[in-house]
Amino acid sequence: MGLPFARQTPEQRKAEILNFGDGCRARVGPAEGCWGRVATNKVRGATNPKAGRCFSAIIIFVFLFMGLPSVLSALEIPADDSRIHYSGYASMVPVEEKLRTRYVRFDRMIPHYNNAQYDNPGVRIRFKTNAKSLRLRLRYNALRGRKAPVNSIGLYYVDGKLPEDGTFAPPDGRKRMDGSGFDYLLKLPADGAVHEYEIVLPLADSVDVRGLSVNDKAVFQEPSAYAARCVIYGDSVVRSFDATSIENSFPFIFGRLKNWDVVNMGMENIALAPWHAEFLAKIPMDLLIVLIGTHDWQSGTTLPVFKNNIARFIEEFRKRKPEMRMVFVTPLYSAARSRSGISLDAYRKAFHSVVAERKDPKIQVIDGAGLVANDASFFAPDRIGLNDVGARQLAENLAKAIR
Repeated sequence: MGLPFARQTPEQRKAEILNFGDGCRARVGPAEGCWGRVATNKVRGATNPKAGRCFSAIIIFVFLFMGLPSVLSALEIPADDSRIHYSGYASMVPVEEKLRTRYVRFDRMIPHYNNAQYDNPGVRIRFKTNAKSLRLRLRYNALRGRKAPVNSIGLYYVDGKLPEDGTFAPPDGRKRMDGSGFDYLLKLPADGAVHEYEIVLPLADSVDVRGLSVNDKAVFQEPSAYAARCVIYGDSVVRSFDATSIENSFPFIFGRLKNWDVVNMGMENIALAPWHAEFLAKIPMDLLIVLIGTHDWQSGTTLPVFKNNIARFIEEFRKRKPEMRMVFVTPLYSAARSRSGISLDAYRKAFHSVVAERKDPKIQVIDGAGLVANDASFFAPDRIGLNDVGARQLAENLAKAIR
């Protein structure tokens, strides 16, 4: 160890001051830091201008930090906080993990071979606020089937309008088998006024909401109410796998046209199953729309079995929601081939015959073939799923047909 500073010669003092930076990094622990040594040397009359400038910079930094406006102070709002409202979900469960991390997870309940029940097509996070900074905290939870197609692009609206660059997505290199947390800093209006925000989760990916981070002076208000809540159950057409993003999916467009809270319960490659009615009836709603039957026809379900399944589906749903309005939309055009060789039109007629026999005034049947023209410009290349143009035509025509 060197001589005490008071006993050193002027040359030794100068040498220690000039070597101060390296010595500090070598001798002083991280808890103590280097600030104290700079201040001590300054008091002792050190003449090194470099050390003096370092000390001055530190003092300026401290005062600037203390004087930062409170707008930069973060207010963490957990996902289950009452200031955050959700729509478009079938089931929402608050979850608490290690370190008391709280978030909400969505579940469409009907088991699926691709774990499509964990997808969040069109789930919306809604609130009004005058926040000057807003960070959305999500977790892509990797519950969706590893080999299933994904569309991970989400978006957000400000006062009902999609801003420029109003989309978000996880990094391209993320590993789907691992859960990954991501934060997104949203671009906000600069006027400081209260605006309504609607954050829409992706078309085909499983995402948890971890919460929001805003400035501590932010005020929250209730978002505007929907006119009704509707559940749309069906196969790939409802699922809208061929849409380019969630905003171009049929259920999402339909909901915006009607100002309805729409729950997308479409899953790829499913047939009409009576036991699905039990799960659907658990969802709060004002109306159930069913658009299904193409996969039954394609996979070779016989007409007698299909009719029986329609009747049993209605019966199971009516046990739980006896007064709920139901709308069946018969299958759209499809270029797929049927194993049975029976025409798709026979399956459309099955809906009409079963509903007519039941004589329930709150059940309606709409001809799906009349909602989307049999034109290649409305369909995906396989002529089975709908492209963005076809999805919009279906949504617009169905919105007119349902009052």
